[in-house]
Order: sequence, then structure tokens, then C-alpha cells
Amino acid sequence: MNQNRHQLRQLDDEELGISSVNQEANALVQRLRNAIFLTRLVRRSLLPAILTGILLIAWLTFELLAPRNGKDTMHPAALLLAGANLDVLLADQPWRLVAALLLHAGAAHFAVNATGTWFLSQMADNVLGSARTIVIFVAGGALSFAASAALSSTPSVGASGGVYALLGALITTAISRRRLLPEAPWRWLAGFAGLWIVMSVVFAITSRTTDTAAHAGGFLSGAFLSLAMGRRIPLFEPEPLPTPRPVLVLASLCLIAMAVSFAMSVRGMTMRADLTDPGLVQTSLPGLSLPLPSRWSFGRLRDHKCVSEPVVPTEELAMEGPLCATDPYGSILVLGRAVDVVPGVVLDSSMTAEYGLRSFIGESEGEVTRRWLVLDRRWTLAFNCYTLLATKYEGMLSLILGGMRLDPDGATYGRPTPR
Repeated sequence: MNQNRHQLRQLDDEELGISSVNQEANALVQRLRNAIFLTRLVRRSLLPAILTGILLIAWLTFELLAPRNGKDTMHPAALLLAGANLDVLLADQPWRLVAALLLHAGAAHFAVNATGTWFLSQMADNVLGSARTIVIFVAGGALSFAASAALSSTPSVGASGGVYALLGALITTAISRRRLLPEAPWRWLAGFAGLWIVMSVVFAITSRTTDTAAHAGGFLSGAFLSLAMGRRIPLFEPEPLPTPRPVLVLASLCLIAMAVSFAMSVRGMTMRADLTDPGLVQTSLPGLSLPLPSRWSFGRLRDHKCVSEPVVPTEELAMEGPLCATDPYGSILVLGRAVDVVPGVVLDSSMTAEYGLRSFIGESEGEVTRRWLVLDRRWTLAFNCYTLLATKYEGMLSLILGGMRLDPDGATYGRPTPR
């Protein structure tokens, strides 16, 4: 009996030993897997340097070529000319969705976005691969500006939309693959994501210049793109995988879009690009008919400023004071009495519809050029714009003058008809 008990105790000790060895072996395998995972996660590549270098070249090009005013400071219209994102310009110039990704409003703005691009693109390259990272950064950045344009009428620039797209892709990948992530990096990633989200909320609340819509749009776009480009990603595969052909095609198209948008941006900086089509539409006002820009924002002139009035017919606006229209580049077109439109102008008694002036009188004061035309005692047409852009409006002003019709004895109202 004692011998049997001894044999049983010996067998238990052997099983415990085998179990202990198995536990140690499993722990060693897990540590090895963690080490391989972390090695993959922190390895370095050229992609961050390439993306950040592109942003650096674009920023330096803008600083070198963008127009400046008389005080050697950046011209107020410089970013718009170079390709800033703005809702009313996207229909004619969709390349702005990518060009705005390359533009920054100063050294500090560039430094913050370049830092985020460097670190997150390196992590995304290690997790998702280079081609997917390029697609998420460029396409996600473009979609972020589309979201901004849909929710805001304020110009915006910067690579932060692309940075948030990378962040959204990484967080989505971590959540969807959470069972495959070792405990240590998962905690680090969760803490990093939480900190970034809190900082984003704080900046959105405290900063007036933060484009919250672009950040949110970029984050959601990155999350969607990371899921749409397949579940098999390099980080979790035992051996390197070939990048799917559709992803390679998308990455190539994104790089081409960046090159084309950069070329269009340089063209705008150097004043070789035309401004957007104003969409002239023949409009009838009391005693006057002329083509007016349909794509500009109309309103009333108050304290020498054009205050927009949404969804109000131009003929009704003109009945209650000077009618004005503004374009994104800061130009203003005004119609009204000479005393209201061009203070200081004295009317000649012979200045009627039949004998009125038919060419603009112009003057420049500092950075602004003013041109005006007194039609009769009821109507004076004035146009103010930056001197830098004055020649770009000559064609539009010629069409307005050519389509102008005066009827001083009538007060006809009519629905605008296409010209």
C-alpha cells in the first residue's frame, strides 16, 4: 500500500514538472511573439521621410512663391490662390481637396502637422503597409476637406485631415484585431488614442481656427478606408504579403493627384491661373438690366461692408439700398446711388442713361483697386478688388458692361435668365 502511494506521489510530481515546463515554454513562446510583434511595430522605413518631405517642399514653395503685400507679409488672398479648400470653389476646382493638404498657414502649423505625419505614417506603414498608408493619408485628407466644405464656408488648409485619417485607421485596426494584440502594446495604443482624442476635443473647444469638421471627417474616413482595403495586413501575417493590386492602383492615383494638385497650386501662387467662373446671369433690376455673378454671395451694403442675405432675390435686395456681391477672393461688386456707392462723386446734370459714361473710372489705393461707372441718378456700378487680382476681372467686367441695358423711365422687374 505504501509502495502504491509512493508511486502515485512520484507520478504527481512528474506531471507537475511537465506542467511547469509547459507553462514556461508557453510563456517563452508568448514573449517571443511579443518581441517579434514589437520589432515589427517599431521598425523604421522611408515612407515617413517621403511624406513629411513632400509637405516640407510644398510649404517652402509656398513661402517662396506666394504673393506678398507692400509690407512684405503674406497677401490676404495667397492661400486661396494656392489652393485652400473652400466650398464655393470646389465645383470648378476639385484639385483643392488635395492641394489644401499640402498648404499650411505658418511655420507652427506646418511643424505640428509634419510631426504628426512622421510618427503616425511610420506606425501605419508598419501596421498596414506603405500603399495603404499613402491611400489613407491622401484620400482620407481629401475626404476630410470634403466634410469641412459640407459643414463650413470658411477656407481651410493643412495636413491634419490626413493625420487624423491615419489615427482613425490605426485605432480601427487595433479594435478590430484586439485579440491578436499583445497586452503591453494594446495598453499603450489605448492610452495614446485616448490622450489624442482628449487633446483634439480640448483644441476644438478652445481654438477658433481648428477645423473640427475636417478632423472628424479625416478620422472617420481613415477608419472606413482601413476596413475597405482588406483584413489581411502585414503586422499580423507570419510572412510578408504582396500588396493587393487595387490598393497599389489607388496608391499610385493618390501620388499622381498630389503631383497634379501641387502643380496647380504653384500655378495659382504665380498668378498664372484664372479665377473661378463667376457664372454671369442676366438680371433685371428697377430700370436696369445687366449680367451679375450668380456664384457670388449677394447682400446689402452696410457701413461699407457687404452683409450677405441668404435666399433673397437680387431685385428685392436692390429695393432697400445698395446691392452688393462678394467673391471668395475679397472682391466686392456694388450697385446703388453714387452717394452711397462712391462717396465724394458729384453727378453732372447731363449724366443720363443716354449720355452716361460707358467706361470705368479707376483708382488704386494701397493694395486695393476701385473702379466705378455712374449710369444715371439711380444706378452706379462700383467694383473693388485687390490690385494683385485686378487684371483677372477684366473679362468679367467687359461682359457686364456689354450686357448692360438702361431703362430710366421704367421700373421693370424680371426673373433672372441665363445669358
